[in-house]
Amino acid sequence: MMSTSASITSESDFANTPNGLAQKWQTEIQSSQQELLKFHQDANRITQRYLDKRDAYAKDESKVNLFWSTMQVLLSMLYARPPKADVARSFQDYDDDVARVSGTILQRLLNRAFDDNVSAWDSAVRQGIEDWLVVGEGQIWLRYEVTTEDYEVPAVFDEFGQELSPAEQATRIVNEDAPCDYIYWEDFFYSPARTWHEIRWVARRVYMTKDQLVARFGEAIAAQVPLGNYSKKDQVNDQSPKHDPWNKAEVFEIWCKEKRKVYWYAKSCDVILDVKDDPLGLDGFFPCPKPLASSTSWTKSTPASPGSRVRPRSSVCTTRAPRASSACSTRALKTR
Repeated sequence: MMSTSASITSESDFANTPNGLAQKWQTEIQSSQQELLKFHQDANRITQRYLDKRDAYAKDESKVNLFWSTMQVLLSMLYARPPKADVARSFQDYDDDVARVSGTILQRLLNRAFDDNVSAWDSAVRQGIEDWLVVGEGQIWLRYEVTTEDYEVPAVFDEFGQELSPAEQATRIVNEDAPCDYIYWEDFFYSPARTWHEIRWVARRVYMTKDQLVARFGEAIAAQVPLGNYSKKDQVNDQSPKHDPWNKAEVFEIWCKEKRKVYWYAKSCDVILDVKDDPLGLDGFFPCPKPLASSTSWTKSTPASPGSRVRPRSSVCTTRAPRASSACSTRALKTR
């Protein structure tokens, strides 16, 4: 069991240094993990039932997993295929060809972005909805990727050969994209709060190898990040990989709405990895929507797993099935 997290009185409790920021976010992350602990335990147990993972004593029993089949039916009803964008003009002026063509171009670009052969949007949304149905919380995360290049703007001359403006260096966008990432429910964290409006920060956890740390944060920072093997061989209910050979760092990407800054913190690291000012300039600041969540209220934002409410009625989720020998017997096939 995780120990109770420490309390914070003021921002001045932590120095505005790489060490102080690391201590602050260690405290914040531990508080969030403590708040979500019960939900994660229930979700792991329900996921094990959903995937029909059994112990050695029950693996030979013949059962029909009604829980899995019911959730698959609901998933197909809620999300059968990617949506189709429909861009319409606010004012239907018959001679406004610029707006009409612009809307057509935008609609085609959006529909191409929904194509599962081009982006991971379809699979991310589908997995998020499935998480919401099964464990009670589903989330996606948007990133902005841009590639730029420097070029020279030539000088401008008038008809008499006089220079109006000299040549200068400028930067232009070569390519840009907004990938959509699926966030596993156990890797999404946020500040403890009663409602989504009160949440101060959100974070997602990623596991990075030493090479990935060097490429993202540089050799000096990567050398200070402790690595470990997070395979959970001894935790039966946990659905994480059990035999991953790679040692990785547990890195949190934290978006703080109060400071409008993004922090990168690694578990057990004494310094903050990186800090950036608001990189996207979004009105709501967060790069993710409010998560799909079950059984939240105006007094508590932590979701409750739907399966936890039917724990006493295990027959609702699973029912025994007759063995093949019995089903194929003469008595079972008798005409009535």
